[in-house]
Amino acid sequence: MAIIKIQKIASDIKEPATEDVLASFCFHFQQYTFGTARTLPYKRILQMLKVARQEQAKEWYNLARAMAAPHSKDGKAYTSLLEEFKAIIQT
Repeated sequence: MAIIKIQKIASDIKEPATEDVLASFCFHFQQYTFGTARTLPYKRILQMLKVARQEQAKEWYNLARAMAAPHSKDGKAYTSLLEEFKAIIQT
């Protein structure tokens, strides 16, 4: 009979608690209850959270651009921002 030895997992690695991740998931996707979120695959939850954070960052980035555009010296930032949003709306 062979003895298998395993290496211990380093205790200094800290990942967010599963319940915190599920709570964050339920905050972003309010159609899921905490109990329902527990039944979903964890990998899928992490992927959906990643996309939600990316979309939120895009929204904040565009809001910051919209606030800064009128204060640009030449006004080109403002007109290019309007054209970009107009193209998105027409798509």
